[in-house]
Amino acid sequence: MKDLFYLFTVVWPIGLLEFLACQDYSAL
Repeated sequence: MKDLFYLFTVVWPIGLLEFLACQDYSAL
């Protein structure tokens, strides 16, 4: 369960930020 908590608190936000960054770069 601890790994799942880590996944949602660390990996998912980073993935979301990277996705938003890619969207910004493609818009330039």
